[in-house]
Formats: sequence, C-alpha cells, structure tokens
Amino acid sequence: MRKGLVTALVLGLILAVAVPVLAGEAPAGRFARDGGMGIGQGMTRAYIGELLKMDEDAFRAARREGNSMVQIAELKGMSAEQFVGAVVKFRKEQLNALVAEGKITAEQAEGCADTMFERIRSNMERIPAPPKGGRGRNMR
Repeated sequence: MRKGLVTALVLGLILAVAVPVLAGEAPAGRFARDGGMGIGQGMTRAYIGELLKMDEDAFRAARREGNSMVQIAELKGMSAEQFVGAVVKFRKEQLNALVAEGKITAEQAEGCADTMFERIRSNMERIPAPPKGGRGRNMR
C-alpha cells in the first residue's frame, strides 16, 4: 500500500512538471527562451545582453576576463547606478507579471522587491571565480 502511494506521488510530480513543458508553455516575459530558466538567471541574462548590446559569447568572454557585470556595463558606457537600476526595474516588471498571472501574491512580490536593489547590486558587482579545470559554474 505504502509503495503504491509513493509511486503515485512520484508519477504525479513528474506529470506536473512534464505536462507544461510538453504543452510548450513558455516562462513569463519577453526574455524567456526555449528551455529558459523562468524569472531567474536565464531571463535576466538575456535582458542584460540586450541592455548592453552584447551577444552571449561576448558577454561570457568579458566575464572570463575577470570583469563583474557592473564593470562590463561601465566598459559599455553605462554607470553602475544606471545598470543596476535597469536590472532592478526589469526584475520588478517580472514580479508584477507573475502577480498578474496569479503565480505569486502581491505580498510575495513586495517582499522580494524590498531587498531587491541591494541583492542585485551585490550580484552585479561580484567578480566571477576562475574556472576549475574547465568551465566554471559562473561561466555558463
């Protein structure tokens, strides 16, 4: 009995994940890509590439040279404040879209937005660690 219940739960979870993927449902937002990562890094990385007018290869190369995202933006003529402000605005728009779609509550979005500027600034100022024996985690 217990084994059957566990099997049913596992199958239910697999179906809950697989059905939207098989149905072709894309993550929210114009920067979602096929196989994208939702509101996380994939969408933000695509937005930053467009913002800085850089393709992924050029962006990766600049990161491999040891530049933070803020430093890359400054090399492209954008101040740190402008760059971080634009990314924060983008992420807030994504939160608002999730609220409108009913995926999160307004309270959840507000909680994320409260600390967003400092978290994003910290991430954008971070210098990537050099790869260890190949491609590093931050070098995708």
